[in-house]
Amino acid sequence: IHEDKDSRGLWISFRHGKLEPAGMSHLLLEPTSKLPLSLVLENGSGKIIAKVTYGDWITLGECRQPQEIHINGLDYGTEIRLKLSNVQLTNEGKQFSVPVPPGYGQQLLP
Repeated sequence: IHEDKDSRGLWISFRHGKLEPAGMSHLLLEPTSKLPLSLVLENGSGKIIAKVTYGDWITLGECRQPQEIHINGLDYGTEIRLKLSNVQLTNEGKQFSVPVPPGYGQQLLP
């Protein structure tokens, strides 16, 4: 655990994976609210494989929800930006089925 050099919060780093060399995850938490601000994932060689940042937090009941999620550092310079809107709480259980897009395969895991 160490402080962020830009005073944004605290970084918590931990190893994951059972194979050697294990990868690392680095989670930046805002110290007061304990909200995750950023997550950096590294492979076993120390190469960053993804950076996830969370922003524009809202409170729904007792739940805090980011409305913006940005993922970068992916292979081939790929970036993913998610902007959530009209987020609502519901007690109703739902199931969704997303069809596999043409040209993509599906792999079922146990």
